[in-house]
Amino acid sequence: MKKKKLIIGFSIYFGVLILIYLGMTFYFQDRFLPGSVINNVDYSSKTVAEVESDIANEMQDYSLTLIERGNIKEVITGSEINFSYSSDGSVEQIKEEQQPLLWLPAYVMPHTYEMQPNGTFDETLLREKMDSLSCMQDEQMIQPKDAHIANNGNGFEIVEAEPGTVIDKEKFEQALFDAIRTGQKELNLEESGCYIDPGFTADLEDLTKKRDALKKYENVSVQYTIDNEPLLLDTNTIVQWLDIDENYQVTVNREKVREYTRELGKKYDTWQTVGDFVTSYGETIQVPRVGYGWSIDEETETEELIQIIEEGQPVERIPAYIKEANGTREDDIGDTYVEISYDEQHMWFYKDGELLVSTGIVSGNPNKGMASPTGVFEIQGKERDATLVGEDYRTPVSYWMPFDGGVGIHDATWQPAFGGDLYLTVGSHGCINTPIDLAGIIFENIEVGTAVVCY
Repeated sequence: MKKKKLIIGFSIYFGVLILIYLGMTFYFQDRFLPGSVINNVDYSSKTVAEVESDIANEMQDYSLTLIERGNIKEVITGSEINFSYSSDGSVEQIKEEQQPLLWLPAYVMPHTYEMQPNGTFDETLLREKMDSLSCMQDEQMIQPKDAHIANNGNGFEIVEAEPGTVIDKEKFEQALFDAIRTGQKELNLEESGCYIDPGFTADLEDLTKKRDALKKYENVSVQYTIDNEPLLLDTNTIVQWLDIDENYQVTVNREKVREYTRELGKKYDTWQTVGDFVTSYGETIQVPRVGYGWSIDEETETEELIQIIEEGQPVERIPAYIKEANGTREDDIGDTYVEISYDEQHMWFYKDGELLVSTGIVSGNPNKGMASPTGVFEIQGKERDATLVGEDYRTPVSYWMPFDGGVGIHDATWQPAFGGDLYLTVGSHGCINTPIDLAGIIFENIEVGTAVVCY
């Protein structure tokens, strides 16, 4: 009887335990098991809704730290992009993987989970914020450099590639959007492949052979004097013009040298450009350099440069010119020149800055289609007692100074007067008719190549 009672007692005890266990199992049907840690937070006994509410509250203060090259950091806050938590079912999926019946073992065998909370944000605001970041500003970006050979002053050496800080905008945007959507707290731009890297890193054996092949050119340089100013063409620029074949034979790339001389011309030439001129009335006007100015002989200079490079020695040089002016690039006309105003029918001749001649003139007759040319020209020659010949005339003159083919300055004793509106009726075929005595003064003091400014 006693044994029977004991059995009944144990049965009741175990029955109560089973009921309690089943009750706890039922309790954990919609709650996380004990020891459930999600993203380092203990969510034991929490419902899915409570966990998601907790995550949403935590993400109200969300921010993403960008880790850039050079250990530079920038921060994008959730408030700047209208960021908020959006459930994607991840929390519920974790809960579904748990077995409520195993609630008791969970006390001694806790479960740790990692999940990326899903965030929503205003994409337009994020793009605007991205574009405003310091790392996205062109002036802040450092261009990557390929591995190359350079002269450090003691001969050629191999220079390793430099990564730079130029952002690949498309990759950066993708990485940024993904990081914020998944609620990441940090984004390392380098690890995420957001930078544009050099195209070529050092192949030590190949670069060593190329360096040895270039040894002949370690000392070559050109010290130019252009426009009275020094311009150094150094070894590190020249080495970029050298091609090395598979047998490590070196040749000078003619097109690269040609491009350099072309750029010199663009920078320093004044011929066939439009420049300022201050008239005798004190007015600054724009006058095209039609037949006057500086012009580098790009073809000749290309050939000379190639020869200098092939010789491999430093030289000092003034470039070859097709056209030369009397002044500097900024003031190519200089202080000895002829100035002609067609509106005022007046001419001035300055020598070394001193006014020698100021006179009325008769220029070409525009009413007969023979207006005198405008622009800056140069005296092309000088001839005493010349005869001017045209289709319907043959005219002797004492002083002849052409500046634009058949157009020039000369005396014109047949003109009744000079200046005023005479050019509209008895104007020339384009030449500048000048009183004989003043034409003589100009003739005796002017040199071939002197600028003639016509406007």
